[in-house]
Amino acid sequence: MAGPLKLATKYQVDALRNQIIKHLERDWPSTIDDWDRVDDYTHKKQSAALQSPDGSLDGIVPDPVYAILLARSCDVPQILPTAFYVLSRQPTKPKSCPASGKAHIHSRSLLGINDMENLAFGRENIACKISSYDLLDIDNWDCAGVCGGFIWTVWGEFLQTMIVDKDPLRVLLSELRGLRSSFPEYGVNLCASCQRKMADNIIDARSALFESLSDMFGLV
Repeated sequence: MAGPLKLATKYQVDALRNQIIKHLERDWPSTIDDWDRVDDYTHKKQSAALQSPDGSLDGIVPDPVYAILLARSCDVPQILPTAFYVLSRQPTKPKSCPASGKAHIHSRSLLGINDMENLAFGRENIACKISSYDLLDIDNWDCAGVCGGFIWTVWGEFLQTMIVDKDPLRVLLSELRGLRSSFPEYGVNLCASCQRKMADNIIDARSALFESLSDMFGLV
């Protein structure tokens, strides 16, 4: 895809260039609904590939590094936010990730210093955003029952998972899909109102985070 796009850009073959860009935008979408569909599909393919005999992800999971390089060289900036986000959730050191994922790590050396700075900047900003509790609007949580004060504990569990996984969008989506009302380990049940409010807050938090990816990675 890189070769045809570069040629179409160089010789101003707009019809071909637009067709290729649409394909890239499907892999690296700019709306959270499209992102969720792509990410779900990617995770399914990744799980299936890891269960295969060689466990290789080559050609299965799109490489964010090549997407970034292509976006830079052919002026397709709209795919950069999600490409940088995917790269940010991958481990930095090859020895800390499965052998099947090393291809992505090795290709990172192709990035220029500015893109590496964007990556580091984005990781710092996302970590700060998560740890500051700003993602969820819980400072003035209004509940007549006991669950109002317990919300901080629930969010603390989400926070720990997001820090470990380095993928807050995926973690929050998983929590939203499996949001529970009963927390027997703490002896607390969330009331119906707090459940709805928690779900709404997670939806808003994910949307706000996704929409701020360009800012997070210093792309604007």
